[in-house]
Amino acid sequence: MVTINHTVLDNDGTVKCFGNWFAEGILTALPLIAPHLGVSIEELGERIGENMVAARTHEDAFVFRGAFFASKWGNRPHADFVKLVTIPFYTCLDRARDANPLFEGASQTIKAFAAQSVGVHILSDAALYATICKLKRLCAKGAISSIYAIETVAPDPGEIWNQEDFNYCWQRVQRSLAIAETFPNTRVVGLPRHAEKPNPTGLRRLMSDMGIKAEEALYIGDSLKKDGAVAADVGMLYFRFGTTPAPKEEADVIDVLLNPAKADGPFSWHRSEAPEPPIHGIVNHWDEILPKISRGDYDVNVTAGAC
Repeated sequence: MVTINHTVLDNDGTVKCFGNWFAEGILTALPLIAPHLGVSIEELGERIGENMVAARTHEDAFVFRGAFFASKWGNRPHADFVKLVTIPFYTCLDRARDANPLFEGASQTIKAFAAQSVGVHILSDAALYATICKLKRLCAKGAISSIYAIETVAPDPGEIWNQEDFNYCWQRVQRSLAIAETFPNTRVVGLPRHAEKPNPTGLRRLMSDMGIKAEEALYIGDSLKKDGAVAADVGMLYFRFGTTPAPKEEADVIDVLLNPAKADGPFSWHRSEAPEPPIHGIVNHWDEILPKISRGDYDVNVTAGAC
């Protein structure tokens, strides 16, 4: 039986749900700010979505950059834009995100891993600043050995039409990153956007930094094409974490209101013709993970897509 000394975890969709808090935050924020811009909720969502797609993250820290928002604000004071648009929008998102709990059993299982001296590592495609916020309560207790997520880069200067909006957004990112100082035993690393899964660069960096051998580690994640692919690339065991479909309202926010088809789609390192990576176990609840490992209830010789 394989000895597990390290676990690598995806975060959104694995440790925490993403769609519920994001949908709540967006649906609360848009009606508050649309009247100040003189646009419909639908158009505002589409324009914000276009900027999120361009940044390749729903947690884009600068969603009001660019000519559209400059044109809608006109000659009004830039400070008023921050007061009436920027702050209400991000306050709604931050409140919804911070109120979003971990999946049932995730905290107990992660702490059990840590108590058994099993390293727990987060590898996320989300923005690093947001990932730290999502995990701050857990990390503060020393349960997580490392967090690797995508660094936030300032927009192109040509897109910054409101310096006060940029200053507020940049300071918000820095405040979030500073939370990492409250858990000094956790290694926190920002990855470049091109390291987004299924590019294995981030996982290989994590393994090198933390001294992890593939044969002693288990990867747990909800996305076969992303998490499964990077695990397969390095020869690591992969447990697929099952998730239920998002409610229609959440799906509408992410897939319709913020439709990536309305802008150039995000870049992906995934090759659609590549074979599906192997799944060594399927878990639908966090309470299943430790018993499955202790029993050796997984197959190290599976074929792609099998369990």
